[in-house]
Amino acid sequence: MFKLSLPITLNELPNRTPYLDLVVPDGRNNPCRCFWTQLQSGKIALTRGWEEFYQMYKINLDSMLYFTHKGNSNF
Repeated sequence: MFKLSLPITLNELPNRTPYLDLVVPDGRNNPCRCFWTQLQSGKIALTRGWEEFYQMYKINLDSMLYFTHKGNSNF
């Protein structure tokens, strides 16, 4: 499994919740809750919940992901 490092810092997280809810634009209404940890670089990496998300959507190293903040902790 690979970690996903996001180019945002702890200060840029909305509500500073210990998790992000990932919502995909395919019509499904079941967000996947992913927890995060702060890296030494100051960025965050998704941890618990990320493995299930990337397996469910068959994400691999060739995939391109685009995250948009949708309010609260929804991305």
